[in-house]
Amino acid sequence: MIERYPVDHSELHRMLSIKEVCSCIPYSRRHIGRLVRKGLFPQPIFLTSKTRVWREDAVIQFIRKCEASGPPLRRNLRNVTTSGKETDNTA
Repeated sequence: MIERYPVDHSELHRMLSIKEVCSCIPYSRRHIGRLVRKGLFPQPIFLTSKTRVWREDAVIQFIRKCEASGPPLRRNLRNVTTSGKETDNTA
């Protein structure tokens, strides 16, 4: 008989793939990546080097925040490079 470890189900959270996140929020994968780099969308959890998931409750909290104050504005996404660092275009 296999002995199982007790699982505290209150600690478990439903996880969403990028495909599921895109079905909840009408944003492209690329736009979600920009929001994550800018700190405007919840950080993903990497299960492997290529597999990332988001906690469902974090995505729901983001949706509620958008309902209350509006979506992140385009101006908040300007000057973000692919590395996630802001650039200075004032020079």
